[in-house]
Amino acid sequence: MDRLPEQYPYGIRVEWLDNNQIAVISTEGNMSRDAVDTWADVTLQTINNYPGNRGYFLFDMTGRDQTYTPYGVWRTEKLVKSIPPEKHGYAAIVLKQHQDLLSRHLLDVIEAIVRIRSRQIKTKFFVYQDEALEWLRGQIDNDNTGGV
Repeated sequence: MDRLPEQYPYGIRVEWLDNNQIAVISTEGNMSRDAVDTWADVTLQTINNYPGNRGYFLFDMTGRDQTYTPYGVWRTEKLVKSIPPEKHGYAAIVLKQHQDLLSRHLLDVIEAIVRIRSRQIKTKFFVYQDEALEWLRGQIDNDNTGGV
């Protein structure tokens, strides 16, 4: 049975799927510094408290107010650098399909930071949550059968 969803300020939520194998971290998209800091703290706490050293995470960044800011980029980089070296796994990041030009540029920067800085967590970006979940479930199946 999956754990109950965890609610945090600023519309941040952690939900557990597939017998607590997949942590879904979502936000309504409040981009105030306090909200971004809360999201980063909740994310790192979830990664650190995930049982074992291999985790499966879905980040739903499609909240109604979601956008991307320079502070959010900086905080994401700091978060990625804070992941303990023994933690490994997979992260599916679901993004809004359309963005204004500045948000698209900042999103490109975030994607580059995550791909370059986090060699421990294999990351893939998606537009649809069902595709992200399918990819994560494939990683779980692959890990459970000894695949690469």
